[in-house]
Amino acid sequence: MMSVAAGAIHQLRGRLLEARRTCNHDALPGLIDDVQALARRGYRCCLVDFEACLPAFYVRVLGFERARVEAELEFPIEPSLRAVQHVPLSHLVDYNEADPQHIRTIYHSLSPFLHHRRARL
Repeated sequence: MMSVAAGAIHQLRGRLLEARRTCNHDALPGLIDDVQALARRGYRCCLVDFEACLPAFYVRVLGFERARVEAELEFPIEPSLRAVQHVPLSHLVDYNEADPQHIRTIYHSLSPFLHHRRARL
């Protein structure tokens, strides 16, 4: 299990990408455990829109459920959406990665595995 620190989403995303590239499904339970560890610490990060290459929401990690990261949308407040959403790990970035250039770089590494450029909420 990894230590919960800044850059945690970056590390998890890298491990997920490697597991997908190598078809190593044995790595997935460890990823789930690490997402749960982030949730216990109230880890915050950004949900990104790869189409606009911008953060869509600032979120707090709550857990892992239904093959997705359970996250609370904290900002901006969007009354038409449920506050708790299930989002793909691939669409989360750490705060220090939330600039357009980082988001473009992340998108290019993930694009072969993404079904949608925006997380469906």
